[in-house]
Amino acid sequence: MKELSPPSSLKSGYLRVKGAAEYLGTTEKAVRHLIDRGYLKPYRLAGRLYLSREEIDRAMRESEVSNGYFEYVDDDGHECLGVRVVMKSRHRPGMRIQRERRLGPVNLKRAKISERILRDEAKRELVAIGSMGPTWRELLDRYRSALMADPTRISPASETTLHDYEVTLRKYTSGWLNRPAISLATNDVVVLLREFDRLKLSQSRKKHARTAINLVFDWAGRERLLPPSVVSPGRGISIGKKLKNRQPILTLSQIRRFLDEAAAIGHEFYELWAVAFLTGMRSGELHELRWSDVCYERNLIRVERSYNKRQNIVKSTKSGDWREVPMNQELQALLERLRLKTGATGHVLPRINSWRRGEASKVTRSFLPGDQRAGD
Repeated sequence: MKELSPPSSLKSGYLRVKGAAEYLGTTEKAVRHLIDRGYLKPYRLAGRLYLSREEIDRAMRESEVSNGYFEYVDDDGHECLGVRVVMKSRHRPGMRIQRERRLGPVNLKRAKISERILRDEAKRELVAIGSMGPTWRELLDRYRSALMADPTRISPASETTLHDYEVTLRKYTSGWLNRPAISLATNDVVVLLREFDRLKLSQSRKKHARTAINLVFDWAGRERLLPPSVVSPGRGISIGKKLKNRQPILTLSQIRRFLDEAAAIGHEFYELWAVAFLTGMRSGELHELRWSDVCYERNLIRVERSYNKRQNIVKSTKSGDWREVPMNQELQALLERLRLKTGATGHVLPRINSWRRGEASKVTRSFLPGDQRAGD
């Protein structure tokens, strides 16, 4: 231990252990622990221990600044202290409160007092929020669990659609995640839809988000996760139709020219385009059209299946019903040629990788003449 002299030097810059404990807002035992661990260097005089106030501030900065304190320089060039508090709920890990306050050129003792005050404020706020029910994040997590367990309890809509709702909400409502769900108001949805406008998203995308919000709130109400009096903040918000430019429709002569040019170069999509034109079937229905569906005796094609690229499954048609499509002579001749090519596969149309990947529309647009492309 270092000896100090003269004794007068202890009057202002040094503290006894008890005084250091008061200065730090802790116990004498904690101060002695800091001495034993080497964080504080004591001075002995006349058999008593003294600690430098400057040494205490330095040691505490080195050991605690990263945990709750931060340093900054004010407009006058003074070195200052600030305090940052993060409170997390023990029972709800997704909920936390973060607060920060700049204190100015104060010592560590004042900073500790401010930290305790800020921590108490954050704790009271955390308790208040916790009493308001689940946060938006918790509600979405419960929605996902319910979706995985039994989608029919949420809505009669398809599982793919219900999954899309969750993806949309997590992507565009991230700023709501730590807020209590019942605190969300109509204005929050209005602000969200304005952000969609800024991002130049379509009206249908806005309606999709509004529907998703309403669905989650309605489901949460039925499951008693929210009080019965809580109404979805998306209710009553009208999303008008945006006027669109009239999209050009190919004339019969243009379609003929389109198919003739595709046939002339042997385009791999020629048969697909031709059958689509002659039957009016959707892409997924054409993908799953089989030779067993073609009835030459009655000149009919039975349509009862469709391929879903996103889920990579074969399902019913979009309407859920089967139907029959009549065959004319041109279609019959095309099918006879196709049977020589694909008869052994079971499927009427050839398997095209880009088609299976869902790129048929992209390929079609790229092959159309510039003056016939929709939206150009």
